[in-house]
Amino acid sequence: MKKDDATLDFEGAMARLEAIVSALEEGKVSLEESLKMYEEGVELLRQCTRHIQEGRARVEVLTRQGEEMLPVPYESEDDDGI
Repeated sequence: MKKDDATLDFEGAMARLEAIVSALEEGKVSLEESLKMYEEGVELLRQCTRHIQEGRARVEVLTRQGEEMLPVPYESEDDDGI
């Protein structure tokens, strides 16, 4: 399976993104491979952003529960089929 076919967890996506940045900074890959890596990096950045947004929303839901701090399942926009 290709890296872009599956969603990685935040740490996995960040690790792969860092590896891509390092490889691109070294400049030892072809132009075509650089473009492929850049495209993968953009998707990884989107995944990381989604993870952060979902985490932020979960924290906000917990905070709104007052002193009891009851966890409430977070429903992302993706859950609605959007």
